Amino acid sequence: MNRLNPSFYGVRRALTLLTAGLALAASISACGSSTTGDGGATTTDTTIDTLADTAGGTDATSGGTDATADVAKDIKKVDVQVAVDKDNTIETATPLTVASTAAPQNPASDTLDPTGDVDYYSFTGKKGDLIYIYLQAQSLTTAFDPDTLDTILTLYGPDKKQIAFDDDPASRLNNDSELFTYLPADGTYYVRVEECWTWLGAHPEKTGVSCADPKDKGNVDYNIGVATFTDSDPGITLEKEVGDTIKEATEIMWEKNTQGKYVTPTLIGTFKGPVDVDVYHFNVPADMTITSGRSVMYFDLTKGGIDGNGSTALMGAAWIASEATPTAMIAQADLGDGKSTGIAPPLPFGVGYYLFVTRATGAETAAEFYFFDAIAGGSNPVEANDAGNDAPAGAEVVTFKADSGNQRGYFEGDLLKSGADTDWWVSTVPTGVGGGKMYVFCGAQSSGSGLRNFKTELFSDAGTTAIANGSQVEPVDGVYIKDLTTPADGAKLYIKLSAGSQAADVSSTFYRCGVLFQAP
Repeated sequence: MNRLNPSFYGVRRALTLLTAGLALAASISACGSSTTGDGGATTTDTTIDTLADTAGGTDATSGGTDATADVAKDIKKVDVQVAVDKDNTIETATPLTVASTAAPQNPASDTLDPTGDVDYYSFTGKKGDLIYIYLQAQSLTTAFDPDTLDTILTLYGPDKKQIAFDDDPASRLNNDSELFTYLPADGTYYVRVEECWTWLGAHPEKTGVSCADPKDKGNVDYNIGVATFTDSDPGITLEKEVGDTIKEATEIMWEKNTQGKYVTPTLIGTFKGPVDVDVYHFNVPADMTITSGRSVMYFDLTKGGIDGNGSTALMGAAWIASEATPTAMIAQADLGDGKSTGIAPPLPFGVGYYLFVTRATGAETAAEFYFFDAIAGGSNPVEANDAGNDAPAGAEVVTFKADSGNQRGYFEGDLLKSGADTDWWVSTVPTGVGGGKMYVFCGAQSSGSGLRNFKTELFSDAGTTAIANGSQVEPVDGVYIKDLTTPADGAKLYIKLSAGSQAADVSSTFYRCGVLFQAP
């Protein structure tokens, strides 16, 4: 198998290595910017972002996919093109060298200075090229450092019209933008690089993007690179489109890089015709390790359209079944609504499964492709006593971690298929956040669970007093209770979880939740 230049290879995978199972963010929220240290244009946007991006769990590793620090060192050793700051317009864009399996990495290095600066780059591509564009700022210093650039990149075609956009990487390891897309034509392409606040100031009408504070950054250096990929490159699984049944399934490969670490697979599929089913087979290596919770398989669908990866494919449903019983769905998610952006059931590793991805019915479009990051990792802390947590007195404790003056806690569990089960959780409001804002985000069906009418309810006073506006049944994109006033420091917040029923054709019963206490 051909392998990329080690430094280039490290750059690409540094942005998609698993840390903390963060792919759940995309599976329960369409919003996202940073995991830590977020500010935002509004309180609502900011908190959607900060909570959803970390609701996926605690620390986990995929066979030791923890090479981010080493990768950053490798990057600094690579010779770079130093861009002259005459690239503030598309007409004066700095040319980039496109890397590939056969060509060494040659990223550009530049700064966004002063505040409000924008940089343009150009590269030559061909129709059908699978292109990967990456930015590196926080990965050169500290992830989610509020004093380091929170980048955004926009891709323009040869006609200088926008064809794709990215705010943050799917892996949520930092705020360094990255983008996979297929090029629609031969010609010269352009990339605009800017700080998040600069972009937000120019697009106040946009939603779903928030920016890390402060607006003015002290660390303004970044690298940018462009590369082409093929299915011969580690971590790339191209759907083979040889049939719609399990007999023709495309195998998802878990391969190791030169450091002996497993590479997170990126699935790249294309739909053929107005109705199509793509079938993948996977078996996560049994030696894939996790450091907390239970093993979970996250399939994180990247956003399409010109505000995403440029795809115009009409996504349908995705579901997972075991190799032993391929006609029985373990988990199922509807992707066509644009809100449920993935499927993430707890699954034992070392066992064979199938992933089915369907196209919704409709006329063929110009860009019939899609991308999934397939991340095998750990989870949030899992309920430990299902028989004993059916009442407030047996509520299981949510553990919190401090984050830039805020406090975050995550947990998950299962509800029995009888529909009569309830799970109670309790949190003690940490010192310093009482009287601020409180946010609770939970997902079940939105992440592929068979639970239906999943309900979240908030209580105080030993679980006996319902909190006003603190109850919601899961919509398509997950339960999100926001902008409530946090009880006083040391007070108890009780969370009751229940489901109205279990889908007859989906066997999984899992849910996941995150709680954010925002300091006053």
